[in-house]
Amino acid sequence: MYRSVNLLRLAIALCLGFLSMSSAKAVDLLYVSLNNGTIVTYDVSQPTDSAVSGTLALFTSNVNGPQGLAFDSTGNLYVANNGNSTISKFGPGASVLGTISSNLSSPIALAIDPAGNIYAGNNLGGTISKFNSSGAFQSSITSAGSGLATDSAGNLFASNYFGSSITKFDTSGSAVLTINSNLNGPTGLAVSPSAKLYAVNQAGSTISVFGLTGGLDSTISGNTLAPNAIAFDSTGNFYVTNGVGSTISKFNSAGVFQFGWATTAAPLFVAVKPTVVPEPSTWVLGTLSVSALMFVRSRRNKNIV
Repeated sequence: MYRSVNLLRLAIALCLGFLSMSSAKAVDLLYVSLNNGTIVTYDVSQPTDSAVSGTLALFTSNVNGPQGLAFDSTGNLYVANNGNSTISKFGPGASVLGTISSNLSSPIALAIDPAGNIYAGNNLGGTISKFNSSGAFQSSITSAGSGLATDSAGNLFASNYFGSSITKFDTSGSAVLTINSNLNGPTGLAVSPSAKLYAVNQAGSTISVFGLTGGLDSTISGNTLAPNAIAFDSTGNFYVTNGVGSTISKFNSAGVFQFGWATTAAPLFVAVKPTVVPEPSTWVLGTLSVSALMFVRSRRNKNIV
C-alpha cells in the first residue's frame, strides 16, 4: 500500500511540474549573415529590442563572404559563399555536412523549395543555379537572382534589382509571370505564412506585398533604410535587414513596426529556424501512462504475494 501511494504521489508531482510549463512556446532563432564574414543568431522570441540583442551568438565563421541563407525541412542551414563561389551545408552545432562547389559564380541569394531543391542566384553571369537535395546540379535559369523565394507549390520567385522586377518560374524553370510595377530596386524576397510575396525595395526603402499571382496587396513604408533581405518567423512576424545604419527591423504579421536593434556589422541576408518545444500535454499523458502502468504492476505483485 505504501509503495502504491508513493507511486501515485510521484505521478502527480511530475504532472504538476509539466503542467507548469504550459506556457512554453516555440523559440525562433534568426540567422544573419554579416559583412564581416560571420553568421550570427538572435532569439527573436524575446519581447524587446534589448532582450533580442542580448541573445547575440556567433554561429560560425567557417564561411567565405557569406550572403544568402536558407533552411531545408530538416533544419540544415545552407549558406551562399560569395567569396569562393560555393554553398556550405551546416548541421547542428555548426558542423559542416557538405559543400557545393560547381556551377556557381559568386552566389548571393538562396532558396529551397518544398521538394528540397536548392536555388542559388549568381551575382556574376545573370543566372540561377538549381541543385537537387543531394547537391547535384540540375539546371540553370537565365535570370537575375538578387533575391529568391519559393512558395508551397514549388514555384520560384526571383528579383531583379537593376530591372526593378520580379519573375515567377514554375517547377520546370519556365517563366510564368513578371511583376514590373510597384517596385524600386527589389532585393530580398519571402513568401509569408498567409501566402503573400514580400519584396524589400533597397532603392526605395519600402516593402511591397503582392499576391502570388502578382497583384499588389499593400506597400509598407518607414522603419527601413536600404533594406536588403526579409524573413518570417513561425507566428508571421517578419524581420528586415537594413544596409544603412546596420540594424534589423521587426514587424508584426499586420506589417506594423515593433522595434529594431543594431547589429555588430552590416547585416546582409536572414533566415529563421523555428525550434519546436514539445507540448506539455504530450509529456503529461506520457507520464500518466507510465505511472498508471507502474501502479497496476505494483498491485499485481502485491496480489501474487
